[in-house]
Amino acid sequence: MRATSFTLIALCALGLLVGCLHGQDECVGCLHGQDECEVGTGHCNGDVAVVCEPPCAEIGCGSSFVEQPCGRVCVEDYGTAFCALSVQKDARCEPDTRSFCDGSRLISCYRDYAVSSGDCAEMERECGETEGHAVCALSSEPDERCGEGSPDASASTCDGRHRLTCTNSFLVFDKICDLACAQHEGGADCSLMEGPDPLCAQGAETQDGDSHCAGDRIYRCAYGVSVFEADCAAGEGICVEDAIFARCEFPLPPEEVAEARGVDPGVNEPPREVSSPDPDPRCPPAEPFASVCDGQKWLSCEDGRATYERQCAHACVALTDDSGSGAWCTLADGSDERCAPDQIQATRGTWRCAGDVTFFCSDGRALEELDCRETGDICVPAREGHSAYCAAPDAP
Repeated sequence: MRATSFTLIALCALGLLVGCLHGQDECVGCLHGQDECEVGTGHCNGDVAVVCEPPCAEIGCGSSFVEQPCGRVCVEDYGTAFCALSVQKDARCEPDTRSFCDGSRLISCYRDYAVSSGDCAEMERECGETEGHAVCALSSEPDERCGEGSPDASASTCDGRHRLTCTNSFLVFDKICDLACAQHEGGADCSLMEGPDPLCAQGAETQDGDSHCAGDRIYRCAYGVSVFEADCAAGEGICVEDAIFARCEFPLPPEEVAEARGVDPGVNEPPREVSSPDPDPRCPPAEPFASVCDGQKWLSCEDGRATYERQCAHACVALTDDSGSGAWCTLADGSDERCAPDQIQATRGTWRCAGDVTFFCSDGRALEELDCRETGDICVPAREGHSAYCAAPDAP
């Protein structure tokens, strides 16, 4: 960079930012940087879409071309380039149609082109369609309990103890709450009681955002009701309160948990906090964050100190290659048939689905798993070039 250019940028950053706020073109120009192209324009390079993206937020950034590999075909139309399922326009992508159903498949549109496709059946859902918008739902027919909603957002409501999640009048989740479902200003949540909780009332000691214990369960106040947040007992802990927050504590060491609580010895224990401020010789001293194995025990480290540990039911493995990094508890002894090779992905470093639970495969072993339902999502199965992942039910 020339010295004059550097000086301009330095002046803008240090002394002329006030001028920028008043609209001085000189300062805006040096902060913005040189534009390479007109934002939104693009062209195809084989099956790669090359599209002009807006400037980044850093000083000296301008617009630039970014490559987007398509996998199928690249289309040049409407003054830009984009990935699509075919170079031919699809008559079903009408002006007001954002997505539609083709059997169990959900097809998304960009103007009059079909651009992406996903099979709802692979997610144990059916494809439902109304008013130019499709969604993977529990039924292909609208649910009368959902009413009419926006296709751009999900809404929740109560039906007895059932917490229903709806998208555009389709039911995408039906969760049975342990105690009650409470309707509130922000939607609906599993709660301690059906109506408002006096503990969370205006003027009460506990306010919105605060949490409290009910047995070994943690509930958070939101819109005047007690919303379920965590079950400490499920992690072999107890619920304790301080001034305004509740938290789980795990008083038993890992080796005593199974015997004391009758836990299935084949299930990996949840992590428990280690409170020692002293360096732990098992932790890498030079890494700010790391996870390591100590025999069959998994440890999380921060700046050379052990912060969490857990007892693995089967084995702890450390990954140091391109399939991942850090330490993991396995989900079974030896190899797992769910991680067998197939046509769309290798056995190293990939996520897969088992219903709405996603788990990580490495060298034929099944490692940690994540329940997508805990965040209101579903597991989207792996496909060519992509691992499985959690996503909203109406995602294409």
